[in-house]
Amino acid sequence: MFALLGFLVSSIGSVLGVAGVLMMARSYHSFSLSGFIKYSFRVTLKLISARRKEVVESNEIVAYLGSINEDRRGYSLMGLYLVFLGFCMQFLGSTLSFISEYF
Repeated sequence: MFALLGFLVSSIGSVLGVAGVLMMARSYHSFSLSGFIKYSFRVTLKLISARRKEVVESNEIVAYLGSINEDRRGYSLMGLYLVFLGFCMQFLGSTLSFISEYF
């Protein structure tokens, strides 16, 4: 039982962390959530295929377009809190998984 609970708590923590990072990085990109995910996969594939120069060039364009977004520091800080909460939940999930294995 603790193993399943640990998995669920850790998974929720991971989702909170990802959401928090996206909130913090909003001023660096001009994408919607689905656009960000698609772009991230394209960049990852380019990095795997050793096309680093292309990644840097396209990221410069994305960063410029992201600078058009207004900087909302309160929104970014809320993302930071979600990342922190996500890490805490991941730790709690790991602890629960440990308890299920050894106790």
